[in-house]
Amino acid sequence: MPASVSPPLDTTLLIVSPENIAFEFRLAGPAPRLIAFAIDVFVISAVGVALFIPFAVAGIVGAAFLGFFLVALFFLWWGYGAALETFNNGQTLGKLALGLRTVSQTGLSINVAQAILRNLIRAADIAPPFFPGLVAMAFTRRLQRLGDLAAGTVVVYDRRWRPPPPPRRWRNMPPDGRCSRRPAAMSWPPSPRPDCARPGRSRRRPIPMRSSPPSTSAP
Repeated sequence: MPASVSPPLDTTLLIVSPENIAFEFRLAGPAPRLIAFAIDVFVISAVGVALFIPFAVAGIVGAAFLGFFLVALFFLWWGYGAALETFNNGQTLGKLALGLRTVSQTGLSINVAQAILRNLIRAADIAPPFFPGLVAMAFTRRLQRLGDLAAGTVVVYDRRWRPPPPPRRWRNMPPDGRCSRRPAAMSWPPSPRPDCARPGRSRRRPIPMRSSPPSTSAP
């Protein structure tokens, strides 16, 4: 008997709304998500260093300050992702740089509870040495880590709407409306302009010939 072949991994998520409208999302894999997470860690570290340096220069680093600093780092680490994903359309600074966005499994924007839950479980996702988050992404069809499975979210590529290209008949027409074979920069939507004539054909219309009036002079 022939050996069974597993189907290829499909990174396209198709969601049909109750109004029977289909939305298509492209799932983000582990590599771009790891790069986005590294950018977020760098941002958090930079903010922590920026908070520590002024007090260190002023010489007021003591036990009370260290306690306050550790509490600030705790809220910064756990609140950074939850706050930005809630108020920035599911995007942290790392996801924004990579063009990623966190959405719910229904295609809607995530709420506060989902953002907090998926960021709290991040500690279990990155726990060494097995890194359960990467293992969960490898065995789930929607590339979800443990936090995504618990919160019902997915990470997709953020596709921005782009205007369609201009019609073909306007692409090689200069702004003054004259026909030219050189490409010209056009704005969209184009303003109404006359069509260019095809090569080898004249744009001038034939002028009808008028017959001369009959002569009224006597013979």
